[in-house]
Amino acid sequence: MLRVTHPQLQRYFAVLTAAGALTLTLILWPLPGTPVALFVAAVAFSAWYGGLGPGLLATALSAVATAGFLTILFARFGRSPPRKGDKCRLPDPPRSAGGAG
Repeated sequence: MLRVTHPQLQRYFAVLTAAGALTLTLILWPLPGTPVALFVAAVAFSAWYGGLGPGLLATALSAVATAGFLTILFARFGRSPPRKGDKCRLPDPPRSAGGAG
């Protein structure tokens, strides 16, 4: 297993993985999937190779990038992001076809 030992290299690795995740997310965006999947992988690799500190750095960078990315998506599709206090509306239950209920 490759283990990065110098603390500064560990931080560089965390920044590079988060930047790589953002780049790949922007390139692969038209494909179906969630926009945060690559950021989760970046955080996992940073924590695995670098430890707790680089993992937390990658988490912070990924959170900022994801928040910005999702804000751009909401603006592009004309929706406002959910606000604090908004309630989640669940879909109505399906109606039975037999009419017994």
